[in-house]
Amino acid sequence: MARKKSVKHHIKVGSIIRTGMNQFWEVTYLLENKFQCKAVEFIGEENEWTQEFYYNIDMIVFNESGRNVT
Repeated sequence: MARKKSVKHHIKVGSIIRTGMNQFWEVTYLLENKFQCKAVEFIGEENEWTQEFYYNIDMIVFNESGRNVT
């Protein structure tokens, strides 16, 4: 059985991740062994949903190459 790779060095605040359950999250805070995210579908709404994940969960990381909004 292959060991899962940590993607810790690829994740930064503002990254978007997609988890194995096909949910999209925006990274808001990095910790030593885990990181905090907000559910993308609820950002800016009254009931924002926050979750903590470990760096070795099944995920795909999407990083920005640029942004023209403030």
